[in-house]
Amino acid sequence: MILTIEKTGTLKFLHNDELYGAVNMAGADVRRASHVEPGEGGTWTVDLTPVCGEVHSGFATRSEALEFERVWIEENVL
Repeated sequence: MILTIEKTGTLKFLHNDELYGAVNMAGADVRRASHVEPGEGGTWTVDLTPVCGEVHSGFATRSEALEFERVWIEENVL
């Protein structure tokens, strides 16, 4: 896991179910970073515009799209 602490004290990290209890107890403000949705022709699309990214399409499987999403967010947001 990558955890970023900004100068303002804001923590940024990629949410996962293992953190649910800790995030819930801390009263964190959880925000959507992207949208992984079914695309045309049975492919998957990753929309990273909520974090100033682009839309990437043509992923053969949802898990492939989710992995792309995770790597992109870790490299460009965190």
